[in-house]
Amino acid sequence: MGPSTKLNPITTKNSVSILHSGKFSPQISILMPVRNCENFIVDAIESVLGQAGVVAEIIISDDASTDLTYQIALETVQRWIQQKGSVHTILMRRGEHRLRRLHFQLLNEAANCDVVFEAHGDDIQHPLRARRILDIFERDPDACLVYVDRYLINELGQCVEKKLENFSSAEIIPIPINYFFIEDTELIGAAMARKSSKLACFTTAIADLSAVGHDRIYGFRGALSGNCYFIKAPLYSRRIHANNLHQQNYHEPRESNGDFGRNLIRISFFTAMQSDLEMALEMHLVNQDQFIELNNVDSNTKCNTV
Repeated sequence: MGPSTKLNPITTKNSVSILHSGKFSPQISILMPVRNCENFIVDAIESVLGQAGVVAEIIISDDASTDLTYQIALETVQRWIQQKGSVHTILMRRGEHRLRRLHFQLLNEAANCDVVFEAHGDDIQHPLRARRILDIFERDPDACLVYVDRYLINELGQCVEKKLENFSSAEIIPIPINYFFIEDTELIGAAMARKSSKLACFTTAIADLSAVGHDRIYGFRGALSGNCYFIKAPLYSRRIHANNLHQQNYHEPRESNGDFGRNLIRISFFTAMQSDLEMALEMHLVNQDQFIELNNVDSNTKCNTV
């Protein structure tokens, strides 16, 4: 059997080191899962520590790396604090046993702030990403999810696509619920920030889907519970390389098991979305007409993709 889906909090004894405590209460939790990314971890961590205009809780958690990722990460944080100081609260964890997809669940259970987003250990964050996200949550109390656009970069950090850098007046686009049924949506988990309290009404937890398929499940739940937005500005850079973290953690079944793995994932998250829709009807988040309409979209999409 695999590891239990009920994980001890990340802050238990011998599990985490609190490297730095800021003077102010954090406004947002930034979760950084890392594994075997020693060549990229310095840039990734410095981009998170350099978040401006907010006070963050930063949790860096290593999923049993077999290279020097954790050591380099620790040295990077210590050097930053010594040279620049920090308003953020910074925690680090080193896992002895690999958790794979359960790593995502553990990190989310550890977050102490209501607003949370991921920052992978091989990606680079724009210094205003957290601030721009919080601006929307502060402006709209009904906001559940905020997505941001991204660059794609290669192993050397070179951009492999061109996008308009419109950070000062970036368009903020409401996302309709039907968008989360699209097969090739770019609203991946690394682009997503969420308000946990707005999603707490959905009590059904599907541990393995907390990573694989979480992009759509969280998106669908957010759209049922409140408002979802997309900031049309590249506020992080996703690194594309042979062993990128997103591939390691979330897409292994798609590659290793071929069509069977892909179909299994699709069936699983469409089943989860159906369960969430029924729960939303019981909680009066949707009325009967909306339930029928969305259920039909779900059924048609499932038939077209499986």
